[in-house]
Amino acid sequence: MISKALNHFYFKIIRKKLKQYPNPSINRKNIYIFPTKDGFQLGLFLITALIASTIYQINLGLIILVTLSVLFFLSILITYENLNHIQIKDYENIIDSNGKEPLKLFINNSSKQKKINLNIIDNKDVLKSETFNLNTGANVITFNNPFLKRGCYDYPLLKIQTIFPFGITKAWNWFQLKERFYVYPSPIMYFKDLNHFLVETLKYKSDFSEDFDGIDQFQEGMSESKIAWKISNSKDQLYIKKFESKSESKKILIDYNQIPIQDHEKKLGIMVFLLKECLQQNKIFAIKIKDQLSDFGDNKKHFEHCLKLIAEAD
Repeated sequence: MISKALNHFYFKIIRKKLKQYPNPSINRKNIYIFPTKDGFQLGLFLITALIASTIYQINLGLIILVTLSVLFFLSILITYENLNHIQIKDYENIIDSNGKEPLKLFINNSSKQKKINLNIIDNKDVLKSETFNLNTGANVITFNNPFLKRGCYDYPLLKIQTIFPFGITKAWNWFQLKERFYVYPSPIMYFKDLNHFLVETLKYKSDFSEDFDGIDQFQEGMSESKIAWKISNSKDQLYIKKFESKSESKKILIDYNQIPIQDHEKKLGIMVFLLKECLQQNKIFAIKIKDQLSDFGDNKKHFEHCLKLIAEAD
């Protein structure tokens, strides 16, 4: 009960501090330093040694005491500087729900010294990074992804911490990222390829087979049923109407309602597969999920925008 109350009080202070310093940058005003278990033991030893050396007037004990005290305070300074001058920035995380793609953060080390032995965890001990070092300048840090369900997530309260150099003091800082990250469903190969999707979903439409694409001069062997008689009569030469097969259309709409299965999540997974096919084949594409229609595009940024829409779909 007491532990719960103290924990609640502690995070109340942390959140108040975050309101004062909302940007996830670390400086002398928002670094917390506290002795570790070994640090407490060393502190207890120093106090005991001081008492014993004073009572028994042991000069060697006083020399050892001074040496250890210097190391103790030097450890505090080094630990403090090891966390100072760090800025944390959002990385646009759009990741697969299979858990293989890690979450990423940008961390900028603005000091001239390399930062040693850091790690990041969240307040519920779900997100954890491996121990890492920071070179001067920009660094990308990765986490294993525990969010295996499709959706859009807020970042939890995160803590960056270090125990360096002697393991007797620990420095940390809490920060909250404002951006969200997106988890889209794993791709499902329901159709063999993109052309298979176009053929299967459009073949029952009356206007499926061909779209008018202009005229061309008639050549021997061409179908006479496509001759444009009005134009041919006016020009005294035979012309035919050109048509473009919809299965070869330059613009492709991936429509949620045209995928012939009922399962909502599987439909979205199939859409992800088709999106990847479009990107690989340099197609111009858009998606429609129920009443929500995206713009058409053909680049990676547009592809990621479509993945966001899929991740957020109801």
